[in-house]
Amino acid sequence: MSVLSHSNYVYTLPKYERDEIQKKTFTKWVNKHLFKANRRVVDLYEDLRDGENLVSLLEVLSQEILPRERGRMRVHMLQNVQNALDFLTRRRIKLVNIRPDDIVDSNQKLILGLIWTIILHYQTVHTKRVVRKTTTVTRNESKEPISDIIQHDDNTTFKEALLRWAQKTTEGYPGVKVTDFTNSWKDGLAFNAILHRNRPDLLDYRNCSTRNNRENLENAFRIGERDLGVTRLLEPEDVDTKNIDEKSMITYISSLYELFPEPPERNPYLDDEKIRRAFKDFQECYNSLHSWMVAKDKMFAVLGPIPAEPRTIATQKQQCQVIREEFKSQEKSLQRFDDCGEICKRLLERSSIEYKEVDDQMAEIHEHWNRLLDQLSGRERALSVASDAASRYQQKLATLTQWLEKSEHRLVTLSSIPSDKDRIRQRISEHRAFHRDILNHKHDFDDLTETAQNLMSSIGDDEARVVTSQVRGVTDRYAKLIKDSENLSHELSESHDSCAFNETLLRWAQRTTEGYPGVKVTDFTNSWKDGLAFNVVA
Repeated sequence: MSVLSHSNYVYTLPKYERDEIQKKTFTKWVNKHLFKANRRVVDLYEDLRDGENLVSLLEVLSQEILPRERGRMRVHMLQNVQNALDFLTRRRIKLVNIRPDDIVDSNQKLILGLIWTIILHYQTVHTKRVVRKTTTVTRNESKEPISDIIQHDDNTTFKEALLRWAQKTTEGYPGVKVTDFTNSWKDGLAFNAILHRNRPDLLDYRNCSTRNNRENLENAFRIGERDLGVTRLLEPEDVDTKNIDEKSMITYISSLYELFPEPPERNPYLDDEKIRRAFKDFQECYNSLHSWMVAKDKMFAVLGPIPAEPRTIATQKQQCQVIREEFKSQEKSLQRFDDCGEICKRLLERSSIEYKEVDDQMAEIHEHWNRLLDQLSGRERALSVASDAASRYQQKLATLTQWLEKSEHRLVTLSSIPSDKDRIRQRISEHRAFHRDILNHKHDFDDLTETAQNLMSSIGDDEARVVTSQVRGVTDRYAKLIKDSENLSHELSESHDSCAFNETLLRWAQRTTEGYPGVKVTDFTNSWKDGLAFNVVA
């Protein structure tokens, strides 16, 4: 049966059942609005007879004041109804064969027709006020806003636009295919799909597959009334029936349309699957990158402080180069991680816990990544500085150590003092040159100390203690070399003076003993052995 065929609709429904469903639905709709005027109808046919409730209904809907007769006589009732009908006529609302006495005399068919006319007009007018021009439907291979169709296309009825809105809103939901306002809604899935599309926080659409028709209908009507304030115009048995009343369905569905005129761009049901896949990919990327970076943390920890030995520094520089190459190879993984994260964030609500979790994990990975890169760059710079300093230090240390060994050996050689004055004088001359060379190296040892300090500023404490010990060792040797050289200088000077005194004394003894028989002084040992020289001198 075509949704546009009103005549077919009329003859396919038993009149009594259809009228009863309409009466119940229309009564609820009327009371929804009369509530604002502190009025209520119990029997739609009876409680509209005096025209008072009808006038109040139109006042609420139009936000205008209508003329009203206060009497209870039939003439007053007829006048109130006439006031209502005249108001509708001025609004260019077409009324077909409805007279005041039809309402006053409780003509059920015409009362239902009048209320339906009011519903259709004011539901459409209100919907025009609330819809925005973003909800689109496809027509003639082009997309147009539903609100544009309602407002500007005289060939498209509100009923057609409402059907297209329902189709657009429920698109992609399994088990839902809206082709009319009767049987397409019987299982309740379409109602639940509309609610889930707009408010996925209120229900899990997947649970609908475990419920029967009336349970799904009850779930949708209960959520609509309790959580969204949609008047419960229908009951499950009104929809889960062979004789569904189209007008009652349109009345209720238009209330949902009024509440949710724009289907969100995001389809929560379809997006849930996308989110699950994207989140799974995101978590796999996160776990892989996190594990890799934790391994790099451990590797840096194993490397320990910057070493002082050039070969060890060179080895660590090679290790850093390997790590940097690994970073380059992991850039694709990081980009895939970012892409998965952005997909998740586009699919998730910004205020959701899951969005924050993805955002936090992305920030965590990038912070960890940048921290490792900073650590790697810092270590590379430190190794480069230490490499230069260590090379200079080792070179200076080796040169000075070699010079110390030669100088210490030379000092030992010079420490053998000759016995005659001329050779002592020559030795003194040799030692003076040697001692000047020792003192001239003071700058080299100062430079070694400064180079060692520069090196120690970029290496670990343990390595620095080793360097300190090495520097102290060579500087102590240098200080001892200076002192031993100075001591040798004193010894040579004393030996020279002693030789000079002995020569003077020997010449005196020779002059004194000259001419004495048997006395010949040539030294201070054998020449005095027989005692003659002593007697002569004495």
